[in-house]
Amino acid sequence: MKNHLRTASYIADLLDNKFKVLGFRFGIDPILGLIPGGGDLVSLALSSYIVWIGIKAELPKKKIVEMVRNTALDFVVGLVPLLGDAVDFTFKPNLINLEILRQHLEKDVMEGEVVETSTEQHQTE
Repeated sequence: MKNHLRTASYIADLLDNKFKVLGFRFGIDPILGLIPGGGDLVSLALSSYIVWIGIKAELPKKKIVEMVRNTALDFVVGLVPLLGDAVDFTFKPNLINLEILRQHLEKDVMEGEVVETSTEQHQTE
């Protein structure tokens, strides 16, 4: 799962946050949106990988729905000429989805450590 999370971080950064111009951060998502017919589909495919990792990590259904909604909203709005491009520069669904994923995985690690520690204590007693 660690490798998938690393890949998801790379994809989210690439799509939403890779470049900085005049203090403004953006990724390749708005640039891909300028390519007629396929740019938004490429972005959707990359974004879907982050959602797939969430499914593999067994996030609660509510969190998966939230991630799918963020990805779908980005895709649908991205299809609208000009407006979609402007929104792509400001709305960062991949970074949002990555944060949802990280929060869940960090929570699991913390819970796992607590359970493991208490189990070890009972075995030594």
